[in-house]
Amino acid sequence: MTEVCYQLELADLTGHYLQVQLTFAPDDNQPVMLSMPAWIPGSYMVRDFARHLLDLQAFDGDGPLMVEQLDKQCWRLTPRGQAVTVRYQIYAFDLSVRANYLSGHIAVVNPAASCLAVSSHLTKPCLLQIRPGQAPTTWQLACPLPRADSGGLNDFGQYRAIDYNQLIDSPFIAGELNTRSFELAGIRHHLVLCGDSYTDIDRIVTDLEPLCDQQKQVFGALPADLQDYWFLTWVVDDGYGGLEHRNSTLLLCNRFDLPNPQQPTVTSEAYQNFLALCSHEYFHTWWVKRARPTELLSYQLAAEQYTSQLWLYEGFTSYYDDLSLLRAGKNNQPLATRPCQ
Repeated sequence: MTEVCYQLELADLTGHYLQVQLTFAPDDNQPVMLSMPAWIPGSYMVRDFARHLLDLQAFDGDGPLMVEQLDKQCWRLTPRGQAVTVRYQIYAFDLSVRANYLSGHIAVVNPAASCLAVSSHLTKPCLLQIRPGQAPTTWQLACPLPRADSGGLNDFGQYRAIDYNQLIDSPFIAGELNTRSFELAGIRHHLVLCGDSYTDIDRIVTDLEPLCDQQKQVFGALPADLQDYWFLTWVVDDGYGGLEHRNSTLLLCNRFDLPNPQQPTVTSEAYQNFLALCSHEYFHTWWVKRARPTELLSYQLAAEQYTSQLWLYEGFTSYYDDLSLLRAGKNNQPLATRPCQ
């Protein structure tokens, strides 16, 4: 087994639990360290994701393995020369773009807050299988990772990451999805809305495309390694935020932030703020996800990681998110200061 395999199942919508199974082949019989990130890149506070992990068990073909918890987010197990399977649950009820949320209406999952790292296998390919579990048959899935099976764009199934870092940089959303796509410089961009929203998604796509093009003009081209891009949008009664990822963003917005289809010529301040949020996170595709402070070139996710340059990376991004609205002709009134994460 050359891949590290993760299986995430939407196991208990009412109780808000994900069931996670991790399978890997150890290199030898030496102790293996398992760990959960303490924070997620792009949101630089320690979040202590491991506090939501429950009932961790490990076993191989001969039966259970001893697992020793070393601290609040690290475990040690000793293999016996066979493939190891680790199972645990994640409590998922955090209404934010940083962690996990599971209910009868939606699933929002960040692998950074769900998937244990295998210390000796961080650079190995990862196979992610996402199973619907208790989800209704009408639910679809939007995941920015490339498919590892023959499924369609919004199907549950198998996805592949080149390593653990790509895995934890790839959130996914499941539910009754409303999806539209557009192409910019030969790269497909997907807008996904999930939540109880009454809006004109085609208008949003029409407004997003020139905003993305303005950001592309700042840097001269889209990133050479960008295969596609996803705006994963979670629509709620009351909420606002966004978190950048290498080829996607996870957005949280109020349903009233979206345009009213009965007012096709009205651009409200709330909708303008939503477009600015999209613009902000898309700018991060270059500025932070690919160009970032030296201190953060290699993320150390076990503890705080300090830099004095976030004012530059977040400040410039906030400047250019509004400037792109101006250049694209989408700002008809001044915008208030907005938190993004």
